[in-house]
Amino acid sequence: MLSRIANEQNEHFYCFRAPRMDKPDTFHAFASCESPERTTCTFLLYKHLNPSFMNSKKFPVIHLNHLGINNVHALFHETYEIAEPVKGFVGEPANILLKNLIADTDTLGAQLKLVQKSDFTQQIKLSDKQRNSDFAEIKRDITYYAKGSDASKQPAATRLKSAFAPYWNMTIEPLVTETKSFDSFFKVYKTNASLQADAALIGIDVKIDALEVANKNLNALYKIRNTEQGARDALASASRLRPIATDAYNEFCAAIEQATAYVPNETLTTLFNDMKELRKKYHALIKTHKTDDTKTQDTTT
Repeated sequence: MLSRIANEQNEHFYCFRAPRMDKPDTFHAFASCESPERTTCTFLLYKHLNPSFMNSKKFPVIHLNHLGINNVHALFHETYEIAEPVKGFVGEPANILLKNLIADTDTLGAQLKLVQKSDFTQQIKLSDKQRNSDFAEIKRDITYYAKGSDASKQPAATRLKSAFAPYWNMTIEPLVTETKSFDSFFKVYKTNASLQADAALIGIDVKIDALEVANKNLNALYKIRNTEQGARDALASASRLRPIATDAYNEFCAAIEQATAYVPNETLTTLFNDMKELRKKYHALIKTHKTDDTKTQDTTT
């Protein structure tokens, strides 16, 4: 049951009543407040709550401050894309917060697009495409010899594939994260004489050396691009907008947690599970590439 009331200060609240699981003749009650400046809908839980029931629906933790700004925008955008088609099933407070999330995410995205319109951006994208193609060729050579019957090369290729396993899919990452992964890849390779010998044995040592040069050139080009005044201004603006969009995302997630716990339905539960998987997906990027400067520099996809 949903109603809208005002307190003595004329602050408006959306109030829900949901049957208690342990006592069908009594109710859980909670409310969300609506401020004149911005609807926050922070849920206030009142008496007669069942703590174990209250904690039954929680999203896994994700530390958004450790996620690159492009990934932050992508997470928020994917979230509202899956929520918008089912907004009729989430309740009015969550719908208000969804509108805030859409508006703030799109504003952040518009600033990121300004960065991507830099003159250097197209050069960067082409260089990144070539780097990925070169790395794919190296992987094909390793896989070919690892599966082959050449007794002199098969063990070497197998060792290389095992050593490079953490980097095998790094080309699908955002640009700065990918470049840092390549840097780590080359560090592992250059400090291991056995790996260099294995690469020489199967004939990919020259390709890896050329790939390292290409990676350094691309990284230098990226840094030059970010020194452009227009790109710097757009990036600074996006950085200022990021906390606003993050607040909107966190508020919407809290609303979905509460709605799923207290007034569940099949569609809402599916949305909750889909949002949970999205958080896991982006949290995996944090665990693999947790760096201080991805907060603002990770601006090219």
